Amino acid sequence: MFSTTSFFSIDQEQRFIERSIGKFQVKDKHNYQYLSAYIFCSYYGDFAYFSARLFNTKSQLHELIGSIALEYIKSLNPIKKGNEKENQYYKHTDAVGFICINTLDSNGEYRGVGTALMQVAIEYSFLKGCLGRIQLESIDDSCPFYYNQIKMSFIEDHESLQERIKNIHKRSSVNYGSHDMYLSEESIQEWKTKILFNPILQTTKEQFYPASKVS
Repeated sequence: MFSTTSFFSIDQEQRFIERSIGKFQVKDKHNYQYLSAYIFCSYYGDFAYFSARLFNTKSQLHELIGSIALEYIKSLNPIKKGNEKENQYYKHTDAVGFICINTLDSNGEYRGVGTALMQVAIEYSFLKGCLGRIQLESIDDSCPFYYNQIKMSFIEDHESLQERIKNIHKRSSVNYGSHDMYLSEESIQEWKTKILFNPILQTTKEQFYPASKVS
């Protein structure tokens, strides 16, 4: 005899997966298992909110494990309002613009969420015609992650800070302050290679690999 519950479970999970727009792998820090996480998105004008979720087959509920809020910036000014210094890093591409990361949150129970969401931001930048360019303002203890894991650079010169954080790969209680950071052309090319090999968003897959498009 077939179980009605199992059919319901499969149906719920299938609907969850079908509503997603991307997929990546995370590692559970407790049992070291790799799990499939799915990307969902909502848009409002120039703003996009991507969330990463896991589906629990036992509870039939999904778990939010991370999110990233993005803004499409058409102008070429730096992130901080009131700063009249022209953005020297991206101005040569005329009016293409860039993606500003307003917030990034991830669940500490799973490894790889923050990096995957940053890849989503870079993929989104390519999809919006921004050539992979992203900027953000790091706060508190977050700049080692952006500098070492994401390979972002500081807009201002911070040689002493770079020396302090170059070997730090885990978050700590040290407050490094607030710093404007951007993805350099060299880092963009590195990420582009990685994205070509393993894209997260379905739209990116369809753009790079048309045969993967679902009709």
